[in-house]
Amino acid sequence: PAIRIRMLKAKTRPVIQYDSQGRKIREFKSVNEAAAATGNVPGNISSVARGNLKHTKGTYWKYDQ
Repeated sequence: PAIRIRMLKAKTRPVIQYDSQGRKIREFKSVNEAAAATGNVPGNISSVARGNLKHTKGTYWKYDQ
């Protein structure tokens, strides 16, 4: 279990939520945290952050550098 936790932490990337006007709404430590807080599907958030989708539920996402 401890190895799994370390692996999960190593793969997380911060993600930022923006509104349709391009204003930052919130920052999250991971896609899963953002999904839990906003009710979005984690796969949709990561697809938007990677540029495969334009938006999800009216919000835009980008990975923090």
